[in-house]
Amino acid sequence: MVIDARPQGQANKWIRKMEEHRNLAVIKFSDADYMQVIEKAVETGRPVLLENVGEELETPLDPLLAKQIFQQGEAFD
Repeated sequence: MVIDARPQGQANKWIRKMEEHRNLAVIKFSDADYMQVIEKAVETGRPVLLENVGEELETPLDPLLAKQIFQQGEAFD
């Protein structure tokens, strides 16, 4: 059994265990459909774990992180 002693590895394992019953989606920026997965997760309330994130986040995530999400012209917070 390999134990990941890095804090991010421990956090990854903990999040996976805590959210496995809610159908956790695990994605990376290198996945071709990562934005579609995130959009669907926001719509349905499904948890998403975005792995291998560097110092800078992708620009398409800015509205999501700023909570500027709209549905039929109305914002929800």
